Amino acid sequence: MLMGLTVMGFGLTGYLLPWTVVSKSATDVSIGMLGFLPAQIGPILTFLVAGSGSGAAELTRFFDLHIIVLPAGLLSLLGLKMYMFEAHGAAEPPDGSKKNSKEIPWFPTVYLYFAMIGAMFVAIIFVAAAMFPINLPAEYTAQAASNYVAQPEWYFLWMYQVLKVQSFEGSGIYFALGAVTAVGIGLALLPFLDRGSQRNPKSRPLYTTLGLIMIAEVLTLTLWGYFTPGQIIPDSQAMIVLGGVALVVAVVSLFIFRTKLKVPIKFPLSAMALPFRNRSITALFMIPLITGSVCFANLVGSLTTVPVNPFLAIIDFVVLFGSFLAMARMMRTLTLRRERQM
Repeated sequence: MLMGLTVMGFGLTGYLLPWTVVSKSATDVSIGMLGFLPAQIGPILTFLVAGSGSGAAELTRFFDLHIIVLPAGLLSLLGLKMYMFEAHGAAEPPDGSKKNSKEIPWFPTVYLYFAMIGAMFVAIIFVAAAMFPINLPAEYTAQAASNYVAQPEWYFLWMYQVLKVQSFEGSGIYFALGAVTAVGIGLALLPFLDRGSQRNPKSRPLYTTLGLIMIAEVLTLTLWGYFTPGQIIPDSQAMIVLGGVALVVAVVSLFIFRTKLKVPIKFPLSAMALPFRNRSITALFMIPLITGSVCFANLVGSLTTVPVNPFLAIIDFVVLFGSFLAMARMMRTLTLRRERQM
């Protein structure tokens, strides 16, 4: 996920560099979303991304991010990924079989395999560039931007389409951004929450159906945003379209699982009852949660005041880190209890 987010950062920062009316207007939409974050965080992130606010500062900052910061981050994550592969080895096939699971040498077998994939990827890009040569729009000016409906690039279009729903206009945008953030956090924590031994998608109807619904919703929002630039989406229309897509995908998916794959449909919601069955751990969990939240707010607030009090900042950071460790230990305890119950 971190490598994917880094690549999206490449797309965001590189899109601005031609400095066209399309790229500048679209980038301003993305930067504008940072302004809806809490007052202690939003201005800091906006300054880190866009600089002082002038066009020259924004272009310079994006150039530095695109050629220095993001490449360094991607290379670091790639090194971490290779270390994880060397430390843990390749995963077994999802169906649990051990066919062809013998040790494969990294060099030259795996290296040549990845070299072939990379060469094919570069060849596809060259062919696409030859068949569909890009024509840059006009250079950015304030006058030209006033005649253009600003929209982000396609990989952020689904998120922007959510913000165009009528209920999320004005102050409702905080709920939209909060929901998108919650989905991202949920995806990041999913490998730690889902501890089932079965990894074959054909044997996991619930998680497979949820994944298909998420993919279908993102595709729907992307296409919908592309064909309705700048239009406010009524709440009823959003509920019909998004709810209808989710319902259709769920019915088709579960029908295939039930009839074609002969998989019994079960809904393992026992994890939802864990906090209520373990009330003592849940009550203790609230202590580091509240303490960590207060220390995080104090830490952000202390970093935005001048002069900065380093002593209080260090104390808040230490307590915040300890709270995270305590919450992680409690979640691990609940997870182990659920595994023993299963």
